[in-house]
Amino acid sequence: MKERCPVDLFLANCFFNPEDGRVYVYEVFPKDDSRNPLMASLDPDSLVWRIEMRRPLGMQLHHHDYLYDKEKKEHIIFGGFGNQYYSNSFLRYKPGMDRWDRVDTLCGDRIAPRYFAAVGKSPRSRNIYIFGGMGNESGDQIVGRRYFYDLHCLDMSTGKVRKLWEIPHEGVNMVPGRGMAVVGDSVFYVLCYPESRSASQLRLFEYRIADGVSRQLADSIPIKSDKITTNARLYHDVSHGKFYAVVEETDDDVASVITVYSLSDPPVSDGEFAALRSGSGNSRK
Repeated sequence: MKERCPVDLFLANCFFNPEDGRVYVYEVFPKDDSRNPLMASLDPDSLVWRIEMRRPLGMQLHHHDYLYDKEKKEHIIFGGFGNQYYSNSFLRYKPGMDRWDRVDTLCGDRIAPRYFAAVGKSPRSRNIYIFGGMGNESGDQIVGRRYFYDLHCLDMSTGKVRKLWEIPHEGVNMVPGRGMAVVGDSVFYVLCYPESRSASQLRLFEYRIADGVSRQLADSIPIKSDKITTNARLYHDVSHGKFYAVVEETDDDVASVITVYSLSDPPVSDGEFAALRSGSGNSRK
C-alpha cells in the first residue's frame, strides 16, 4: 500500500462502485472531534486514495445496512442506531457528491425506526426489501426496544412503501446480519443470530416473500457478537452458484479478524444434506 487510508476507521463500511472501479470506505459520523475525511475511495490498480467526503451526518448509525443501486448509480443506507435514537431513514450517496441526501419522497406504510435490519434489492425490479431488526415505533431508545420479524417493500420507481407481513416468533430472539440475497422476487436469504449471546451462531434462513414462511438451511457459523464492531454480511454470487458469509470479529474493538465462508447454491437443510449423502455418497460444502 502506497499510503494510509485517510478515513479514521472505527465502524467503517465499504462498497465497490462498478462505474469507476474504485472501492469506497466510509464513516457516517466522526469517532471523536477529528476533522479527518469521512469517505475515501481507493484505486485498486495504483493503490492511491482519493478523499470523497468530509461532511458528517447528524448522528451515528450503528449497524445500518446498505446496498448499491446500479440503476441510479447510488449507494443507499437504511436504519441504524446512534445518539440514543433508532433511525428509519433512507440515505443515498452519489459518487462525486460531498454529502448524504435523505430519500424524503416516500409514501405508504411507515417502517418503524430500527437497527440490525437486513436490506436487499430485487434482481428483476426496482423493489428494495427491508427485513427485521430491533427498535421501536417512536425511535427513542428510552422507550425500549423490540425485535421485528417483518418485511417491507420499497418501490424505488414510485417511492411507495408496503408492509408485506409480520410473523410471530418463538424461541430465542434473533437479528439478521447485513446483506439480503433476493432470488426472483419469490424468496430471500439472510444470516440470523442471537446477538445478545457473546458466543453466538449464524444460521442461514430462507423466507418466502409472499407470506414469510421460513426454513433454516446449512450448518452454523460461530460468531463472537458482544462487540459493537462485530459484523456479518451475506453475499450471493449467482454466476458461480455460491453464497458467501463474511464475518468480522474483535476482542477489543481495535483489531479485527475477518473470515470468509462459502456455501454451494442452492443451500439445503441438515435433513436434505443427510439424505444426499446417504443416497449418492456426494456432499456439499
